Amino acid sequence: MKIKWKKIGEISVDSGQILVCDPCYLKDWKADRVSDEGVPSADFSYSGACSQTLSEKRCGGIGDGLGIAIATAYGDGTYPVYVLRDERGSPTQVLISFEDIFEEEE
Repeated sequence: MKIKWKKIGEISVDSGQILVCDPCYLKDWKADRVSDEGVPSADFSYSGACSQTLSEKRCGGIGDGLGIAIATAYGDGTYPVYVLRDERGSPTQVLISFEDIFEEEE
């Protein structure tokens, strides 16, 4: 069986990182700035996301499971997003490709 990823769009990045979360939790987002003190944080906030993406792993969970912050491979830019669907057409996997490895379909 051939696995077929389909490009569904692109995501723009201006801070060198991506946040994956359910939009219903955005009401819990803490508006803040990155601390000059460099104190690690896992808050559901910009500083929490930066703390995770600037860590050695360059990714991690924030807000006790509310989101995942991931550093991009090449910083700011526009990155393609792909989906893999099951036989009913429901999405089963999503891929944000920081290094586009797929050929465009006509």
